Amino acid sequence: MERQEMEELVRLVMEQVMGRMATDPGSRGALEREKLLSVGPPERVPESVARGCRVCSLSDYEACGDILAYRRVVITALTMAELADIAAGRDAGPAQKAVLQALLQGVEVYLCEEALPHQAYAGKGSKVLYAVLEGYANTLQTYGVRPACLWEPKPEIPAKPPKFQAPAMPAIKGSACPNCAMVITEEGARALVSGGDSSVTIPQGAIVTPSAWDVLRASGAEIIKE
Repeated sequence: MERQEMEELVRLVMEQVMGRMATDPGSRGALEREKLLSVGPPERVPESVARGCRVCSLSDYEACGDILAYRRVVITALTMAELADIAAGRDAGPAQKAVLQALLQGVEVYLCEEALPHQAYAGKGSKVLYAVLEGYANTLQTYGVRPACLWEPKPEIPAKPPKFQAPAMPAIKGSACPNCAMVITEEGARALVSGGDSSVTIPQGAIVTPSAWDVLRASGAEIIKE
């Protein structure tokens, strides 16, 4: 297949995918949700931990290659070899690599209680071997792996009100037409003297334009400032 034909095929596929996302709100919403990586069977991820996330398997991580694409990692099953490798810092497989990369790059890692296979043999056989495997599990905890039963969603932080808020502009008090700039214009002065009163009250701090002063003086009314 020639390069031009390949590019055309990719374009057609992308158009179909984007069209499906635009017409299917469920598909679009699933893709927009945060991703959670399951190391082990995804169906074993506790519902409380998976709530609001799209649970992905290790195959998704192998295709992606970036552990930072996932909000958190949940270990649902490990083999004894994988447990030993992680405790020793060996990324011998995708499971080990995913957990080690998450710990190194600050992605939360949780461990389900049933994920450790050796715990099914507690008190049945070699106590020394069991203690070694249990030591590996304790090492994971020292690395920062937390029990899934202790997971709690982070509380939403309410938005803070603005630190500074402009005070409300007081309206002019008096017989003139009030305005937010506290300016008495010629038109406002004419409104003040239109009633024929013997006195005119001007609010304190008001700005009177020269033409307004001319109107007030010409009216012969007494000018009183609040």
